[in-house]
Amino acid sequence: AILLFHHLALDHTAMEVVGQEMRAFLFNQADDLPTAAPFRHYVAQARLGVSAQEHEQFFREMLADVDEPTLPFGVQDVQGDGRDIEEAELPVDAGLALRVREQARQLGVSAASLMH
Repeated sequence: AILLFHHLALDHTAMEVVGQEMRAFLFNQADDLPTAAPFRHYVAQARLGVSAQEHEQFFREMLADVDEPTLPFGVQDVQGDGRDIEEAELPVDAGLALRVREQARQLGVSAASLMH
């Protein structure tokens, strides 16, 4: 099976949930899954939770000292629309991964949020 998701619609955490749900269906355990929350709840939280101005202020403060592009894997010269890209992966040193998780815990966020 091939799964195609756009990153904005499905992050790492959500992908784990999708994987758990797929396994539940494959092993006839779908009845054990929790009731799905309506997508409209997510939309309402996103739209009503914090104003656009508050988001803008947060990111201006957070990114104020960034003065150069952050390039994944150092890739700068990207051509085309990305259709030919299948997957890119760069192994991370286990010690570094541990430090990233610890830093994320201290900040109260996920490691994926910290990396983003």
